[in-house]
Amino acid sequence: MKILLMIIFPTILYTQNHNLSDLFERSTTNKASCDSLIQFCLDEKTPQQIAYLGAGFMLKSKHLRKLKYFKKGKNILEEIIKKYPSFVELRWIRYCIQTNSPKILNYKQNIENDKSIIETSGSKYQKKIIDVYE
Repeated sequence: MKILLMIIFPTILYTQNHNLSDLFERSTTNKASCDSLIQFCLDEKTPQQIAYLGAGFMLKSKHLRKLKYFKKGKNILEEIIKKYPSFVELRWIRYCIQTNSPKILNYKQNIENDKSIIETSGSKYQKKIIDVYE
């Protein structure tokens, strides 16, 4: 039984994180996906869920044109990154938000720092995306 759990549990975690990432990407253009991302992450169990929750609120502000959601999401995301500064996925989420946020929101302070961390420790996918947009 222990061996079965050791095989299945990491797969479940990978699938959950992969689904969060996919939902995050779809949330940039789809309000329903954005709402689903927020609902899924409201439990706030893992650092990833907390970060994606913050990102979900920031993306919701884009869909609804309400600054209060952006501020709420920004606070959530910044707090979790303070707790886990070396967690690359959290930096990736912030990098994605900051590189795509309008200048008027004044949320572009960490792009170069996050980019450096991602280029050093990020996944192949993350590095490839950074290279494509450079």
